[in-house]
Amino acid sequence: ILYALYFIPVSLGGNDIPAFFAGKFPTLIGLEQDVARGLAMIKYGNYGMDHIDELDAMDIPQATKEALRQEILGLAVGNEIKDSTSFINPVFLDPNPNNIGEFSDIGDGIKVGRIAWNTYRFIYGKDSLDVDVTLTETEDFRSPVEYKHLKFPVTNFGIWHTGEFDGMDPYYSCAHTTIIHKYEPILIDYPSNMTDIIDHHGLSKNSINTIIVTHNHDDHIGAMVELLRRSQKGHIITTEPVKFSLVKKIAMLADLQETLVENAFEWTLLPFRKDNPYQTETYNLEGLHITGHLSCHSVPTTVYTFESNQDGYIYRYGHFLDIVAFKRMESLVKDGWMPQAHLEHLQKIVQKTSYNLIKYDAGCPNDAAIPFTVHGQWQDLENCATNRTGRVFTHVTETLLDPSYQREGRFVSVGDLDNSLRTQEGKMIILGDSNNAITAFHTKATQMMYDYFRSLMSISPSQETRKLMRHYASAFVNCTRQPDPNIGSFLFEQGTESTSIIAIIRGRAEVIEMDPDGVELFHSTVGDGEILGDVGVLAQHPRMASVKALNRLSYLSIPANLFREAMNALGIYYKGDFKELFERRLLFQSVDAISAAVSTIVLNRIAKVAKPLKLVKGESLIKKGSKRKYLFLVKGDISLRVGKKQYHLSGPTLVGECEFFLGETKRLHSVIAKQNMEVLQLDIEVARKVPVIVDNIRRLIHNRRRDIYSELPQIDPCFSSNS
Repeated sequence: ILYALYFIPVSLGGNDIPAFFAGKFPTLIGLEQDVARGLAMIKYGNYGMDHIDELDAMDIPQATKEALRQEILGLAVGNEIKDSTSFINPVFLDPNPNNIGEFSDIGDGIKVGRIAWNTYRFIYGKDSLDVDVTLTETEDFRSPVEYKHLKFPVTNFGIWHTGEFDGMDPYYSCAHTTIIHKYEPILIDYPSNMTDIIDHHGLSKNSINTIIVTHNHDDHIGAMVELLRRSQKGHIITTEPVKFSLVKKIAMLADLQETLVENAFEWTLLPFRKDNPYQTETYNLEGLHITGHLSCHSVPTTVYTFESNQDGYIYRYGHFLDIVAFKRMESLVKDGWMPQAHLEHLQKIVQKTSYNLIKYDAGCPNDAAIPFTVHGQWQDLENCATNRTGRVFTHVTETLLDPSYQREGRFVSVGDLDNSLRTQEGKMIILGDSNNAITAFHTKATQMMYDYFRSLMSISPSQETRKLMRHYASAFVNCTRQPDPNIGSFLFEQGTESTSIIAIIRGRAEVIEMDPDGVELFHSTVGDGEILGDVGVLAQHPRMASVKALNRLSYLSIPANLFREAMNALGIYYKGDFKELFERRLLFQSVDAISAAVSTIVLNRIAKVAKPLKLVKGESLIKKGSKRKYLFLVKGDISLRVGKKQYHLSGPTLVGECEFFLGETKRLHSVIAKQNMEVLQLDIEVARKVPVIVDNIRRLIHNRRRDIYSELPQIDPCFSSNS
């Protein structure tokens, strides 16, 4: 929709101008509540807020508020915040139309109606067409760029270009940057196809511990909803106005309460300075000094400058996405929509400050677009203080730019790594190679193994036990490190002897279990923080599944004898309570519908509080009308009755979830065992505390709502307002 608003040209008076300036509005069609959410999300993408007066409650200098107030309104159509219906024609569909007469008219003689879950009928005259928009099991979205040749750079420092275009087109990558600092990725934004990018680069969602956010447009934060599918919170660095608009946008995108979105992350808010209200205080992130600057853009936006001491050399990087072209800023100042002081500050940091590398928004491809643009021009860097070799342009398809841009800099190329500087004497220095590459890996791996031990301890460990855990965590990390197996290689194979455990520190792998005939029984993807093969080593059983690398991995391979020595020292054996804990964890893991993307450490914690049950054939597990309090993971087959219909479900699977999002309701269905089996009972409130499990349950309800739950009142797979 935003693409249609801003980029689809319409000819008017001999000029091609954006559609909504010409009064040509797109149409948004769907169920009323879905369209309403879409309209609200688009409004936040246009302005970042519901009302301009919401700036008044922010803890920022008055001059910062005034600049935001002026510029957001100055760049808005009609210089005011409008509801999205000012630009979009909404068409609401009847959720259950009785006949064609209740279909919705979308113009030009075309009617559309919803005839089933995700299925719509279009009618024109005597012709009709049914469209099911659900992806089948074999379908997937096309990857926007081929990334398989790229790998996470093993370097202490570098500016890694992980995107190149404007990101509004689903078949191009986003203008994205990753800073490699102390061998760890620090992302600037998390755009719509970011998960696909990092999967191929040798990372996983759990690899991303720090994200610096510029603003809330989809080509910068569109995939952040996927970071809710993590076992631990991500760290976001930004400013208060950006956080405000970001939370609103993600909450509407994910259909969650704003407080839940806010609490899903850890926040570092950079305060704007009182003596310079357009610049923040500098934040020191383990030696990477980050300074925010108020950008001129259609929503609250912060651009950033970075400074780092690398082996005695100071490296400066300027990241200026998104920003309005200076020609339009000058026009805004002239018309009273931008403070002169703000323009002068941006001229100082962009044009008059020298950087080793500057990445600049060239999204305004020509002068004809200046009256409508919310992006910069490559001409903005003409005669700037940064050397031409250190200027990188992005945020537009290169073919749209006048070739003359090449005299001012280069177009970004995805996969490039900038990690060098030229001294005053003209010597080229490659940064980051002389430091110890294992430092960050060692720290992360040690903490991970300590957390693994801790997740198995049922009580608060003594000081002596903590010392033992730290000792063995360090011993594990000093094992032979395996940094780069070939993609597709096996870390271990099903049925072989359990001679080691694997701890994935960074990267992605897949776990595959087959039956004796070679039929796949279980398949899952694992990433950072996963411990694999621990039960097989403790129980001295053969490997229960195969593990294969999906991308570049950094992992520990810990010999079985050292692992058993550590566990024995900590009093953890494959017998008694610990054996039962591991068996509960394995049962939980076998139900991929709820355990997908949940780390081993979190699974251990859940297994400690889950309650095992024995169910006999014919016994009732859930009774309709009873109090809803637990989820059940069943190992065998069950009969599930909803209304007048009865369904057979094969285990292992999850039941008791259909009322998960409905507050204090009673059971809407019944479940009876079709065989003797083991069952794992989990308190619903325990599940609610793990965002990725909540999202897994949402997905399961979504899949079952088409058939199994079709007779129930609408079960909206989101947190309702009273839950």
